[in-house]
Formats: sequence, structure tokens, C-alpha cells
Amino acid sequence: MAVLRATLLNESAPNPSRRAALDSLVSAKDPDLPVVLTGLLKESSLRGPAIRALAGYADPTTPDALISSYRSFDAAQKQDALNTLVSRAVFARPLLAAVEKGQLAKTDAID
Repeated sequence: MAVLRATLLNESAPNPSRRAALDSLVSAKDPDLPVVLTGLLKESSLRGPAIRALAGYADPTTPDALISSYRSFDAAQKQDALNTLVSRAVFARPLLAAVEKGQLAKTDAID
């Protein structure tokens, strides 16, 4: 798994190789993957798959990572983030708080 993580984190590796490494790590339920996934939120080419993969982990940093990056997401990524945030009760609470604070538009959360 360390080799796959290294490939995934190698920004000069071809995108298909990085995506294959991500898919393999997600399939293997790599316990060290959540921290890597939140780092991938800054990379547009892997952001969507990373957001979706975060739903598979009960990592307590996920809601804050998604909410703080939410405004930089495109429409599909915003939908992926919302789906991830509603996938677990412990993620949904911060989502509701963010909507109440105006960090996320109510219309986004309703769609």
C-alpha cells in the first residue's frame, strides 16, 4: 500500500496511474487513506474521486476539510461533497451547522 500511496501522491506521475492507485487503495480500505484524500481536495483532476472516497471512512476531519474547500468545487464536486456529508450522521451535523452559518448555501443543501 505504501507504493500505491507514493504513486498517488506523485504529482508528476501520469493521471491514469494515480487514479488506478487511488482506486486500489479505496478497494483495499487503506486505513491511512483519509489524510491523503483530504490532501487531494486541492487537485482538480483527483478531487471528485477523493471526495467520493471520503464517504467510506469515518474520519473526523472529513466534514471540516469538505466544508472549508466547498466554495472551490465545481457543481458535480459540490454534489459529491454533499453526498459524502450526508453519508454519516457525524458528518451531517457539521453540514447542518455550516448551512446555518451561511458557509454553504441552503439551496445547495436542498438540491
